Amino acid sequence: MDLKKLYKQVCAFERRTLQLDTHDDTMSDIDWNKLSDKLAVDDVEEEDDEPRFTLNKDHAENLVAEKSNWIVDINPLLFLRMTTDNIMVMNEILDKAKSLAFYNSPEINQRMSVHPSLSINKNTGKIEGHEGRHRAAAVHHAGGKWYRIGLRMMDTESRNHGISTMPWVWTAQYNSEQFDIKQLISQNKIKVLSTTVQKDYWR
Repeated sequence: MDLKKLYKQVCAFERRTLQLDTHDDTMSDIDWNKLSDKLAVDDVEEEDDEPRFTLNKDHAENLVAEKSNWIVDINPLLFLRMTTDNIMVMNEILDKAKSLAFYNSPEINQRMSVHPSLSINKNTGKIEGHEGRHRAAAVHHAGGKWYRIGLRMMDTESRNHGISTMPWVWTAQYNSEQFDIKQLISQNKIKVLSTTVQKDYWR
C-alpha cells in the first residue's frame, strides 16, 4: 500500500458542495458508496505545506483489524467537538497536545499504531468511542484543515461493525449536541473519500 500516493489522492479533492436531497425524509441512513461516487479524484500533487498526521501501514492494519467501515477526512476541531463534553475539556486537550512534528516522528508514530477513529451506534447515531484527540489537536495547531479517521459502525445488540450505512445525524460522545452529516459534508467539514481510496486503503 502506497500511503504517499493515497495522500495525494485525498488532497486532490476539489472543494465542492454535494447536491444532496435534504428533503428526502425516507433516507435515514447514509450510503457512503453512493456519496463517494459524487466526488471526482484527480491525481495531483499534495501541497507540501499541508500539515497532516502521518499514517503508516500499522495504522491501516489497525483499521482492518477493528473492522472499520469507512475512512473520511474531518476538520480536526470538529472531531474534538464530537468527542469532548464542553469547551473547557477541548481547550485542555488543545493545551496538552504536543506538536505535530512530535506525533509524526518515526519513533512516536510507530509506537502510536492505533488509527484515529470514531465508533458510532448504528441505531442511534450516538458516538460511542474515539481515538486520536491529541493528534487532532496537533494537526489544528499546525494549521491543518483535515484529519484522517476511520468510522466504525456499532450495533447495540450484536456489536457488529460490518455495516456500510449510518444515521444522517450523529450525537456527540459526552453530551447531547447533534451533528447534521449532510450539512457538514456540504459545508466541506467532512470529506467522503472515493471508493478507489477505500480499496487502496484496505490492501
